[in-house]
Amino acid sequence: MPLQRPISSLPASDSFGNTFQVKVSVVPMTKALAMQWHEKVQPLVNSHYAHDGTTSKKVRADVGWRWPTYLKFVAIHNYLTRMPGNASEKGKAMCVVVSKGEQKFPIGMLSIVPKLYCNVEVLNGSERSPGTFLMHRRRLMSSF
Repeated sequence: MPLQRPISSLPASDSFGNTFQVKVSVVPMTKALAMQWHEKVQPLVNSHYAHDGTTSKKVRADVGWRWPTYLKFVAIHNYLTRMPGNASEKGKAMCVVVSKGEQKFPIGMLSIVPKLYCNVEVLNGSERSPGTFLMHRRRLMSSF
């Protein structure tokens, strides 16, 4: 199922503080985009954010994440959906990218399993967890 109303632009600013809109698109995550995030963006996330509020850094969930590995996890999950008795849908891995010509730069990462069958009971034992997703985006760098 394609996205119904994906974003098409985001606000950005240049080094003088002038704001403008940057065109963005949502594309399937590729190994190249996952590696580009891991090499160019993840070090910034890791150095400027923390998992918890015990430091003066802002909190962000994806500190230390490895998107190339998570892209593999989606592929493994999708393979396992072919097994008898697996009621989950296939997962998706997507990126929000800003483009300059044919060059794409990832500014947001998303992996999701729209219908994840999970038989793990929640702490109180009365509910089932349907799964969840996280999306991460960062402010555009004017140097791109």
